[in-house]
Amino acid sequence: MFLAKCSRCMFAMRGSSARLRRVPRPMAAPKSGLDLEAEIGRARKLLDEIIDEATQDLFVEETTAEALGEACEFDMGNALEGAVRKRAESLDSVFMNTLSSYIMVVEREGPRQILEILLQIREFAVEAVRENMPSELKWVDTLVRVAKPVERRKLLTFALEKADGAGIDLAAMAQAAGQLIDDMETRPEVGDRKLLVRLCSVRELARDLCTSEVKPVQFPEAQVPRHEASFIKELMSVGGANLKETRQALLSRAFGSDWSGAGGISEQNIRPSRGMVKRGSWEKHEAPDERMKVTVRPGRFMDCLDVFIKQNAESSDGKRMERLKAIRGEALAVLERLSE
Repeated sequence: MFLAKCSRCMFAMRGSSARLRRVPRPMAAPKSGLDLEAEIGRARKLLDEIIDEATQDLFVEETTAEALGEACEFDMGNALEGAVRKRAESLDSVFMNTLSSYIMVVEREGPRQILEILLQIREFAVEAVRENMPSELKWVDTLVRVAKPVERRKLLTFALEKADGAGIDLAAMAQAAGQLIDDMETRPEVGDRKLLVRLCSVRELARDLCTSEVKPVQFPEAQVPRHEASFIKELMSVGGANLKETRQALLSRAFGSDWSGAGGISEQNIRPSRGMVKRGSWEKHEAPDERMKVTVRPGRFMDCLDVFIKQNAESSDGKRMERLKAIRGEALAVLERLSE
């Protein structure tokens, strides 16, 4: 617990809620059919309520202990956990993503005390949400917490063998991961890129181990991911002796940063990535909604690639199918590397 004794952090906590309101507004998240501003406002208010309630409990305990001349044994972590659990039914994806956005901003600009508070709130919120999760979501949550891809596969394979498949619905797991991926990728800015690539990796693992047919991807006509489709065609055109390395470098940049895939096989674009890239080539004045429209996202890319593979399943062009499958294998390798 980051705050064992309240007496040392009274000032920091008393001002946390007010300071939080001065933190720059995080990127909003588009949700069809909902008033976005109202949803974000509700999430911000909920976060304020959690901090205010815990702070008020701290104030009461501190004042009582001081009046009685006793040491204050108040545990702020317990207060935060209680405040979060009271609101468990309201902890939806908008709240979680708003909280993640605040954490990103405070990591760069905010006081350390506020960051510690937000991190604890997220920990308790995840625990509260997890308790009410269906089994497939619990498995997704468990697997994304495992850093190494080989360990994720080992864990899921062992569980399947031990349970003999009972109670572990891989198709439902893949679809649950897919819903989380869609939620993250429809936002102007990815709040946690590491989480996104892990979700993609987990979804592909579930699909790979699933013996039944996973529901095929069907994009609405108006929502076909044309940038992902164009990027796949770009990868298909890669040639030369080092085509595998070149494609993986391009995939690394596309999955690891906000990049549209434009520019093709230039020296800058195929420069190997050494991990997650926080910003792509976008300037600060670019509107976030425009960035979202033209950036390649790993989940949409894998879905689009699977559509291409299914469409070419009965094609007589064996070389095309071979190349598509090679790109899929390379994309999986990049996802696994970036997820560590």
